[in-house]
Amino acid sequence: MTRPVPMRLLLPLAAALAACPANPDTKKPGVSTCKPCVSDEDCASERCVQMAGDAVCARVCDTDAECSPDDACADSTTAEGAGVRACLARDGACGTPPSQTDPVDPCKTWSPPETAGTCCRCSPGRTCAANGCYGQWWCDPQRCLCAAPPAACAGPPHVDALRVGGAVTTALDGRTGGKVSRLHFAVMGDTRPALVDDTAHYPVDVARGLFRAIEAAQPRPSFVVATGDFVFAKPRGNEAAAQFDKYMECRASFSGVFWPAYGNHECDGYTESNCGPGLAKGETNSYKAYVAKLLAPIGETKTWFARRVDAADGSWTAKFVFVSSNSWSPAQGTWLEEQLSQPTTYTFVVRHVPAIGTDAPGTTPSEQSIARHPVSMLLEGHAHTFLHPARTKEVIVGNGGAPLTTNTGYGFAVVSQRADGALVVTNYELATGRATYTFEMGADGSEL
Repeated sequence: MTRPVPMRLLLPLAAALAACPANPDTKKPGVSTCKPCVSDEDCASERCVQMAGDAVCARVCDTDAECSPDDACADSTTAEGAGVRACLARDGACGTPPSQTDPVDPCKTWSPPETAGTCCRCSPGRTCAANGCYGQWWCDPQRCLCAAPPAACAGPPHVDALRVGGAVTTALDGRTGGKVSRLHFAVMGDTRPALVDDTAHYPVDVARGLFRAIEAAQPRPSFVVATGDFVFAKPRGNEAAAQFDKYMECRASFSGVFWPAYGNHECDGYTESNCGPGLAKGETNSYKAYVAKLLAPIGETKTWFARRVDAADGSWTAKFVFVSSNSWSPAQGTWLEEQLSQPTTYTFVVRHVPAIGTDAPGTTPSEQSIARHPVSMLLEGHAHTFLHPARTKEVIVGNGGAPLTTNTGYGFAVVSQRADGALVVTNYELATGRATYTFEMGADGSEL
């Protein structure tokens, strides 16, 4: 059964997924097509620019008069890294262009989010930070440009706020799962550069900071679940492997078990694409690098797999089912039914694309299978924010280093089991260590 989502929550999520009309030919002159793209070659007379967490084809412009009333002529960045003004939606779908060159000492000349600044890059309709930028980006006042936090200025992780429940004992293995005294794990996702093949500006400081914060948390989460999109690279190029290497270097800062989901950027970057042996897009270099770099360490060869994590005292059972929306096949559909049919106290489905992202080949069929079985929680990414749509079991954690689409800063979530069996979900902001959002769910996925 499809669950209703309030419009106030659906709009930012839809914007983050770059949801545009299905038939762009019917749009009025001056409106960008919003066609997903990787380079300008995909866009005919338009440019491939950053918009929300993805890249889309947009009409270039100089003033708002050249755009439709629903769009604004806003600053963005092309897939090649050039600054450009384009007609982008006023509803908050415009990403913030990253800096291409750093000042000599950005720690002294740039303004962090909480410091007053003069930047003018915050897109129309957005809530800007004190420095004039969006989200957790810093301001370079000399160029009136917003950029990702400079590497040299990254401070130590703050995790003082993470005090949920008592100590956790574990006997886990990444290849098989195992037993824990109680469920207490972290979720993070969408850690990739803003521009295609921009490995030099991979968000290493954010990724390393997240893993260090999780490692330092008291009590330390037993394992980390990642919701996908670890790279942004041309699918037939060679940068994906290098970006996975950077990610795994950061992952080494966490001593626990790590299980990853497969995202559209591990295929070819398009939400509607399908990668894997015998599938439409085949085995791209991004796909091969994902299997070699992220799956091989946990003994997997397929992008879909499951793990059991049960109570050490036998009082409850749990399964984590990793669904691959962008590597979907009938075989995965059969496997998913078998996995969900196995009775457990808790069932966590981990999938990169949320239910609203029906362009992904596996979203709708997996939703149909999920609806037939008891599920505690869906852990997802794709939208570069933290969001729990009302009256759903979806928890979207996509604020792991990719360009943010809401004022939620970079961070991670923790799912912690209470003594009464309820699940407490908390989003923690990396920059401050503050718990920015907390809610509770039952083992059956009900709101408490």
